[in-house]
Amino acid sequence: MGEGCVTIDLAGEAITLMPERASWWEAARTLIIADLHLGKSETMRVAGIPVPEVDLDEQFKRLHLAVERVGAERVVVAGDLIHAPAGLTRGLAARVAERLACLRERGVRVVLVRGNHDRRIEGVEASWGLVEIHESMEEGAIRIVHEPRDGRTREGGYIAGHLHPALSVGGIGGAKVPAFVATDRGLILPAFSRFTAGGRIAREPGQRWYPIADGRVMEIGAKARDAGIVGA
Repeated sequence: MGEGCVTIDLAGEAITLMPERASWWEAARTLIIADLHLGKSETMRVAGIPVPEVDLDEQFKRLHLAVERVGAERVVVAGDLIHAPAGLTRGLAARVAERLACLRERGVRVVLVRGNHDRRIEGVEASWGLVEIHESMEEGAIRIVHEPRDGRTREGGYIAGHLHPALSVGGIGGAKVPAFVATDRGLILPAFSRFTAGGRIAREPGQRWYPIADGRVMEIGAKARDAGIVGA
C-alpha cells in the first residue's frame, strides 16, 4: 500500500488508513473521506468573522493524489461535503464543480452520504454532478454513515465521520493532530478539511487511535491519554 499507511480489519474487510486523511477499501476500489466543509471560511466571512480563505486547491490536490496513489474508482464522502449554504458563493461553487468534473473525467465516481451540514446541498447538486446521494450506504459487511451512532444499529462494521477526531501531542497546550479512531465494529475518520479542529476527551475502552503526524499514520500505545474528539 505504501509508506505511512496502516491497514486494519473491519468486519472482515481490509481498510487502509492513509496520511491524506482518507481510508482505502481496496476490495470495493473505494476511497472514503469525510467532513470537507467546503465553504466554511466563506460562511464565517459572511457572518462578519475575519478568517483567511481556506485553500480549496490544497484539499482537492490531496484528494487527487490519494485517488492516484491507490487507483480508486469511487470516492465516497461520509458527510459534510459543504459547511453551509451561505458559503456556497458563485466563485466557490464553480471551482468545486471544475474539480469534481476532473475526477469524473478520470472515471472516478463521487458519492455523497448526506451529513448534518448537507441538508441544503440542492443548490449545487446538479452543477457539481452529484447524482448519487444517500442517507447511508451499505455494501457487504460495511455501512458508511455520517454520524457514528447511525452505524451501531446493525451487524457488520461501519465507517463514519462527524466527530473530527484529533490527538493532542506535547502535553497540555500542545498541538493537535488529526486521527482515525477504530473499534472492532467501527471506524471514525478524521476531518478531511485542515480548517476543522478537534477537541480533547478521555479515550474509551476498546478504541484504537491512529494519529497522523509527519506524513505517517501511527498507532498510539495503550497508555496514551490526551485524545480528542469533537462534534461538528
